[in-house]
Amino acid sequence: MNKPKITIIVPVYNAEQYLQRCVDSILVQTFTDFELLLIDDGSKDKSGEMCDEYAEKDERVRVFHNENHGVAYTRQFGIKHVSTEYFAFVDSDDFIDKHYLALLLREITSAQSDMAVCAYYEMGQNGSMICCDTPYDKISFIKALLLAKEWGVLWNKLFKKKIVDDNSISFIEHLHIWEDLAFVIEYLLACSVISFVKEPLYSYDRTIVGSLTKKDSISYYKEIIDAVNKIEYVISKYGYSDLFCKELNNLKILVKDGCIKRKITKEKYHLWYSTFPELGNEYFENSTEKTGAYLLKYKMIGILRLYQIIRNIYRKFL
Repeated sequence: MNKPKITIIVPVYNAEQYLQRCVDSILVQTFTDFELLLIDDGSKDKSGEMCDEYAEKDERVRVFHNENHGVAYTRQFGIKHVSTEYFAFVDSDDFIDKHYLALLLREITSAQSDMAVCAYYEMGQNGSMICCDTPYDKISFIKALLLAKEWGVLWNKLFKKKIVDDNSISFIEHLHIWEDLAFVIEYLLACSVISFVKEPLYSYDRTIVGSLTKKDSISYYKEIIDAVNKIEYVISKYGYSDLFCKELNNLKILVKDGCIKRKITKEKYHLWYSTFPELGNEYFENSTEKTGAYLLKYKMIGILRLYQIIRNIYRKFL
């Protein structure tokens, strides 16, 4: 097979229930000059076997079987095996329109941009689909990401491999959360022009949810803090610290508030206390968790616990 134009990277982990939907949507693309990397991240179900079956049927499919390392490591592994001019990511529980590659490629070439971004559908728990199609320039896009007005997702974007290589852009491999946001912002900082496709070409399935307990663990918040520290570093590296100072502080406040939104523990208190101390009074002035923040400021952990219990009861019966 001749060298293709685009590589699609699909991390796969225990995805047997929805992998067929994902891969089938890729293999029927109207633009056919691509290769598909299915990277099995140590799946314990039949996902790995399914990947091998696709490779046997279609020469555009390459399969890798790794020990479990997590999604960031797997995506970085995928990038290391990209030899094409462009690459894209698709999550194994989502699917794409048959014109996904054709329209993204047409946009990035006709606009001579460094990244092409398409609108997408969100498939909700109630079966609804929402089209997200807001276009931005480079600066306003980064600001929207820092303000959490847009998600820093990878899967509705076409990237240039040369920009990644020339600027040594990479994932923080130990992260399981916000690794995509850090990557996208670093990539945008290295871009000159981004362009948009108005058609929703990607379907993001929100009905597949993660564990709430995992999302309230100390390691979860520490990984988010690592991601924000990386974002702050690359913003400084590219000389944009002053331009994005307000938005970056807003992101830090959001993360700091996250530590105390759910049940407070001593570990969470110590993490909250040590996180982004440079915010100072700006945090207390702009926090969305003002009651909790002021109680912790004066080390009233027990009172905060009682406040959270009462608040949860109130919300339950409201």
